[in-house]
Amino acid sequence: SKLLRDQRDVDRVVKQTSGSLDKLGTALNAVTRAVQLYAAALAVVKAATMADDMRLLGARVQVAAGSIQAGAEAMLALQRISVATQTSVAANASTFARLNQSLIQMGGTQADTLRLTELLAKAIKVSGASGAEASSAMLQFGQALGSGKLAGDELRSLLETAPYLMRQLADGLGVPIGALKSMGEQGKLTADVVMSALSKASDQITADFATFP
Repeated sequence: SKLLRDQRDVDRVVKQTSGSLDKLGTALNAVTRAVQLYAAALAVVKAATMADDMRLLGARVQVAAGSIQAGAEAMLALQRISVATQTSVAANASTFARLNQSLIQMGGTQADTLRLTELLAKAIKVSGASGAEASSAMLQFGQALGSGKLAGDELRSLLETAPYLMRQLADGLGVPIGALKSMGEQGKLTADVVMSALSKASDQITADFATFP
């Protein structure tokens, strides 16, 4: 009868649809699994890259510190500083590596370098710089002082990305912030002058950082 034929047609369509859905489900499961495997592979690669980066940083810090023990102590301190200031371990370690030997040659110690690194991290954090800007500012400051003076492109960039740090530097020097550019051009912002000025500003920087969210 027509009713039976219609029922058979309906059953056939249902079976075909079910088969198609099963195939689609299998395909989707395969795609999902492939995506999961790809994500897992990326995570492994990223973890390996990060581990390599940390080993490289550790090696640079060790060289700057002068011994394995001093390097290990410095890395622990830098990790603590990074957590406390919510700043990049890589940027802080690079800053330390660039500054430590310079400070030691001027009669300072590794502890002095770590204190300066922490002070810079606090000041740049208060400046409101983004993560990338903060890392860049730390690296530029380290490069400048590592070369013996703050001037040129590093000074101009820091005036833009870390205005709070530059204002504290100016206050420590007893000059308006607008005078820093000309002082840099005249070669007056030597490493010892800058570090002395920031030491004078350390209490204010620490107090301001304590109120920062």
